[in-house]
Amino acid sequence: MLTQEQLIKRRQYVGASEIGALLGQDKFKTAVDVYRSKINPPEPQKETPAIKFGNALEFPILKLACDELKTPWELAHFGQEFESESMLATLDAKVSEHSYRRKPAGPCIIEAKTTGFAGPPIETWGRAGTEDIPERVLLQVQFQMEAADIGICWIALLSGHDARGLSMYRIKRQPILGKMLRKIANRFIAEFVNRQIEPPPFPSW
Repeated sequence: MLTQEQLIKRRQYVGASEIGALLGQDKFKTAVDVYRSKINPPEPQKETPAIKFGNALEFPILKLACDELKTPWELAHFGQEFESESMLATLDAKVSEHSYRRKPAGPCIIEAKTTGFAGPPIETWGRAGTEDIPERVLLQVQFQMEAADIGICWIALLSGHDARGLSMYRIKRQPILGKMLRKIANRFIAEFVNRQIEPPPFPSW
């Protein structure tokens, strides 16, 4: 449960998990939902099965990902927040160094995801090692990389429905997309939240 101070802080920013809704790419919420959550923060809701599994499995997934990336667990930092203008990114993990194709590859973000543990998947994930991921998740991690100024994000997906186990997806930062997401976050806070004007469900940016 967030404190009052945290709720006030989040009103001033767009979070990485919210940017997809502002672009109509989130199956779970719209720009109106994001706006209302900032103007009138909702009461804590009961934990859904999907959220319960995701929370319980987050650290084991991050540990598996560190093993895959040849990164010592001790070098991982969890839950770091990065603020940049109207952007707020809370990272599952950030590591200062990792290995890619047996070569040192510098710092990266690790984002833990689950699918298929609480019902059939509602989003499509492609082949491991590619950038074939749901659009909502792509926007989330591009937002994170822009806010944190990091060039690589690894998504570690643990699947519970197709015997794939852990799949790793390497996402490279797209600076042009990142700048666009920054502008949208700034506009959303300035034009809607600060002026307390409810946006349309799918704004035309």
